[in-house]
Amino acid sequence: MHRYKDALACFDQAIEKNPEDYEYFIHKGDTLRFMNRAKEALDCYHQAIQRSPNDEKTYEAKAQALRLQNRYEEALMYFDKAIQINPTKWILYSGKGDTLRDMNRYEDSLKYFDLAIQYNPEDSQQYGAKADSLRHLNRFDEALKYANLALKWNPNLADNYELKANILKFQLKIEEALKFFDEAIKRNPEGSKYYAEKADTLRAVNRNQDALKFCDIALRIEPYNPNYILIKIVTLMQMNRWNESSELYQLLQYLCPNKQQLEHFNRAILIQMQQYNQSFGQY
Repeated sequence: MHRYKDALACFDQAIEKNPEDYEYFIHKGDTLRFMNRAKEALDCYHQAIQRSPNDEKTYEAKAQALRLQNRYEEALMYFDKAIQINPTKWILYSGKGDTLRDMNRYEDSLKYFDLAIQYNPEDSQQYGAKADSLRHLNRFDEALKYANLALKWNPNLADNYELKANILKFQLKIEEALKFFDEAIKRNPEGSKYYAEKADTLRAVNRNQDALKFCDIALRIEPYNPNYILIKIVTLMQMNRWNESSELYQLLQYLCPNKQQLEHFNRAILIQMQQYNQSFGQY
């Protein structure tokens, strides 16, 4: 965080000396965006666009800042403006595809990931993004094909193994899925989400003791992640460890910033326990 603050001070000095150089505004905006200060970043990008309305980088950056604020329709508009200026830049199609994915418009996103692949066929990111959209469309065989292509182009990226694991999980190929979660962990042992997803997979097949082990590792890395706490609560409930699950639920209540998020977690607990009841009997 200190490095970001130092960078902001440097960009402010540069802007003061040369206020017409739009790239300083872009760099300042990018820094603010990385700090999750999207509203301030948008103002910087607006200043950059005023000074250089024909550079697609500025429109792309503004689109990404709008995504951070969940202003997806506006983000799509700015991606379109960037594409109009530079129609062969693959990352613009990727960004638009990701935005459509954020909106659960998975079918629409496929077209843009295809265009990104067309202009940059050796980047694993686009294959992975397309695989994820196909997974959400329950087109698992196609999703596996693109997940394998993502692994081909970047066999060292943990997220590519995580993606394939999740596809296999939805196909109920649990043992294979667990192996790919292990491969993700091997490549990024500090990535808490890989332990959490492995824990949730184990929980779903009633291997609760193993699930707790991996959930605890995830929580050691990110002790206040509500999604990980949710996994542990449900796992403990499946083990009839009601007092422990109740204590954790109190922490979950404290961590939820609003009633709507807590209701989301309550629904998730109810659904997962109903699924457990259907699969493994009364709880």
